[in-house]
Amino acid sequence: MRILIPVDGSEHSLRSVEFLTTRTDLLGENPHIDIFFSQPSIPKHIYLGETAEELKVYYDNEANAVFGAVSALLQGTDVKPEMTYSVGQAPLDIANEAERVNADLIIMGTRGEGPVRGLLFGSVSNAVVARVHRPILILRNKLPEGMKGLRVGIAADGSDFSFAAVDYVLKNLKLFGEGARFELINAGLSSHPIGFSSMAGMMVSASTDEEMLRYREKCFKEAVEPLLPKFREAGIEPKLVSLEGEPGPTIADYANNEPLDLLVMGSHGYGNFRAAVLGSVAMRIASQSSVPLLIIRK
Repeated sequence: MRILIPVDGSEHSLRSVEFLTTRTDLLGENPHIDIFFSQPSIPKHIYLGETAEELKVYYDNEANAVFGAVSALLQGTDVKPEMTYSVGQAPLDIANEAERVNADLIIMGTRGEGPVRGLLFGSVSNAVVARVHRPILILRNKLPEGMKGLRVGIAADGSDFSFAAVDYVLKNLKLFGEGARFELINAGLSSHPIGFSSMAGMMVSASTDEEMLRYREKCFKEAVEPLLPKFREAGIEPKLVSLEGEPGPTIADYANNEPLDLLVMGSHGYGNFRAAVLGSVAMRIASQSSVPLLIIRK
């Protein structure tokens, strides 16, 4: 497995390097690790008068400082990564590097900005998800603990993205280690999308409450039942979890409090603008959950 880890020297990005020292699961057999640093170019009005060689020395020194921090974290381990850097725009450079090395997995640390904050201040992880069609493991505060028995939650909403996530998990079961336990998680509201006016809400009867519960149960079954044959064919009986609430924060809260070791979900890969305007469940979970999130692009 070829694994690309973008770094910039920050605590958040170095968490993905630290992840390499905590477990061998999720890395596959004999992983090839590529550490990649994309640094911004110096504006011309600043380096005016500097030679190309002097600029290269500067960029080399910046890269060596970042790679030194990486090497310090990996000291005493068997991990021997290749380290390269570029000068340009990080999201585009990372996407290009993923294609160049044909990465099977990208591991990124993130500060956990939501879509709106990412739109205003820039979020490299959001932008990379929008550009690449490769699995991306997003890490925030929590790293998976232990080497066996991962508790893995898979977000299911009945879309093709859910199928893509399940197909990836079942095709790569060895990545999740011995004794991994899987949960299919669906979250939604019991009320019908049409909703009720404030006056109508005051007149809701017990029978209407039952209708809303039946509606929620119907949505849950439609989301998870088509996925079950795939698990049973693999000899796995996943736990089924139905949650009441808006999917993003509800799934994030469940993952944090259970707690799960890993969340997996498919994503359409909205960029910062579309995620902010149209909504992206994956980015909302990434911004609100401390649990590692494996995003599968379809």
